[in-house]
Amino acid sequence: MADRLHGDDADGRLHGDDADSAALMAQYGITRIPADQFRLGEWRYSNLADAVAQARRIGAAASPKPE
Repeated sequence: MADRLHGDDADGRLHGDDADSAALMAQYGITRIPADQFRLGEWRYSNLADAVAQARRIGAAASPKPE
């Protein structure tokens, strides 16, 4: 399994959504933590403050959603 850590798996990536990934997580004491993402256009931010700061820099304003 150690080879999987070096990108030797079928597609060169680990996604954490299969049995091999679960086994690696258990082996190394890795836990999964859900995380919020904030989107502004095509960009994603891990915290709201960064997304708001960028929106202010570019002058973005959300259109009101129709009810």
